[in-house]
Amino acid sequence: MASEDTVLYTAERYLDFNHTSSTQSWQQRAKERLALLIRCPHLSHYWLSGSVNSHDTSTMLLAELRPHVRQLLMLRDAKSTW
Repeated sequence: MASEDTVLYTAERYLDFNHTSSTQSWQQRAKERLALLIRCPHLSHYWLSGSVNSHDTSTMLLAELRPHVRQLLMLRDAKSTW
């Protein structure tokens, strides 16, 4: 679980680092490609809830996957109550 958190953290830092030196289209393509590499079911509760509850979706890597991440978080919470 922690290793997937590291993947997401590293990908977001990579995008932050290249934000000033890249074009908007490069940034969008990079976000789309990197988001597909994140195995959301392996993320910790912290990262899942942060992805769902963040107000700044413009820089979030998983912003486009938000509905799916929200559903995953709800299913994981339901499973833990059983």
